[in-house]
This record gives sequence, C-alpha cells and structure tokens, in this order.
Amino acid sequence: MTSMQAFRFTIVSAAFALIAFVMLWPSRSDAVSDLHHSEIWGSMHTQERSTANIFKNIAIYVRKLDGNRPGQVVASTEILNRFSEGLNDSDYAVKMGDLPAGKYLVQIIPVDGSEYQPGGRIVNYRGKGTSVRQDWTINLTVAAVPAKE
Repeated sequence: MTSMQAFRFTIVSAAFALIAFVMLWPSRSDAVSDLHHSEIWGSMHTQERSTANIFKNIAIYVRKLDGNRPGQVVASTEILNRFSEGLNDSDYAVKMGDLPAGKYLVQIIPVDGSEYQPGGRIVNYRGKGTSVRQDWTINLTVAAVPAKE
C-alpha cells in the first residue's frame, strides 16, 4: 500500500467513525426524555415570563379521560422551586407510574388563595416509559394557557 492509499484509507475511516459517532450519540431530546420516564412534565411561567413565587400557589392534577369526561385524579404534583439550584425556572413532573396509555386531562389548579387562574389541556400519554412535555403560561386575569405542542 502506498502512502497515498494509506492516507485515503485513514481519511475515509475517520469520516465513517465521525458519521457513526454522530448517528449513535443521543440527541438532546432523548437525554431530556430519559430524565422524565413515565411522566407528564413541563415548565411554568407568568405572562410576563416571570417564574418568581409560582411554585407556592399552583398544583397540577392529571385525570384519565373516560370518553370525553374527566375521571378521578390519577396523579398530581406541585411546582418544583429550582431557584435554589441557581436556575430561573419553575418546573413540574407528574409521575404516571404504571398508568396505561391514553388521553389525560392536565389541570392547573390554584391553591391556598392564589390569584392565578386555572386551566387545562388534554394530552396523549403513550404509556409507561414515555413522557409528555406540556409547558404553561399562567395569568392573574385569564385561564392558564398551555404551550403549543
């Protein structure tokens, strides 16, 4: 093998290795969904993009739909305060456990005298091991607005 052939072989091998590395490396969305196995999750902020103090006054309920009617609450959580971690973020993650795939109503419920308005959105949960992201904008004067999927 000549030095030119060896050089071409090295370049082609390096190119294939780079392509394989890029194709096999998990995407950011895969990495995020790995953190949220069997969860309905998202972030919450006010219309002014503030996240201050939201976590004190909001609960999230998830209800399984029975036809077109919401059933009983099957999962719930509160807003997580991420300010202590140095993040300007208010997140939630509802653990769905072994609940089956189907349509669920995610409800934003103000608690403890909160002035924020409630809201809800139907999401399609694909079952154990999957996740659904649903972000929200809450307001003092109008219903909570779900982010578009």
